Amino acid sequence: MNFLAPELDDLGCEYIILKMLKIRSIWNDMEEKEYFSKFPMILRDALLNGKVKFPNELKKEYCDIKSYRIVTLKDDKGEINKSDFLSHMERKMKEPYIPLRIDDNNIEYYACSFFKTIDALKDRFKYPRKNKAIAKGTLKQEFGPIWENNEEHINLFLFEGCDPSESFEVCENEE
Repeated sequence: MNFLAPELDDLGCEYIILKMLKIRSIWNDMEEKEYFSKFPMILRDALLNGKVKFPNELKKEYCDIKSYRIVTLKDDKGEINKSDFLSHMERKMKEPYIPLRIDDNNIEYYACSFFKTIDALKDRFKYPRKNKAIAKGTLKQEFGPIWENNEEHINLFLFEGCDPSESFEVCENEE
């Protein structure tokens, strides 16, 4: 017997519960699509098409984090700019002639890579390298969510139109 709605049998209650769950699922999908719309097209499309998904450990809220990143400095580009914060997927789309090995089913290729220590960055990238410098700066929540996939490394999923270059400066430049 149903105490909440005595006029409904158990099947009627089950039907209502299933409908409510479906409505909640639709609502969650709408919220998810709205959130995905904040990202560059290449990541947004991969998320919406189910090609990739964010890790469960994704942090949408976090305090500012001091971090380091490799940036490019050449004669024609003497300072840090937005192009230093493109993901591998965005770089490949923008410059298809660059020979990058990319797995477009791996969410990490859609993120910007940062390190918590300069030593971890140097170990990973065999620094110094020609035309490269190390930038030091602050990752901020308004840049986008992060995924700390180990103790030293951070993946930042930049929001569309976001330019973190103002928060970074070259701290080590080997020519």
